[in-house]
Amino acid sequence: MLSKKPQDPEITQRILARIIREVTPDHMNVHEEMGSVCLVGQKAMKQLGSVVQRAIETLETEEISIENVSAPQGGVGILLGVNSDKTKRAVRALYKTFIEK
Repeated sequence: MLSKKPQDPEITQRILARIIREVTPDHMNVHEEMGSVCLVGQKAMKQLGSVVQRAIETLETEEISIENVSAPQGGVGILLGVNSDKTKRAVRALYKTFIEK
């Protein structure tokens, strides 16, 4: 669950109960106040290792910690989880790295 503002605890518990019931995960973590940044495109997936490395280096330079990295198999994007108060800075830094080159 990704949310900038913490959800009502009752709503959070209902959502988690439904996820557990329907998906039956082996393990699940909930991180409140996490934002997500997605790098998309075929090039990103063809050069997955180097793209992830450049993204990590870029965000480290900006002193932004990556809490989660996900690159679904067969997908066209890389999802990075960062603290929600640093999401905009992360987007700007990654834009400069990958678009403005």
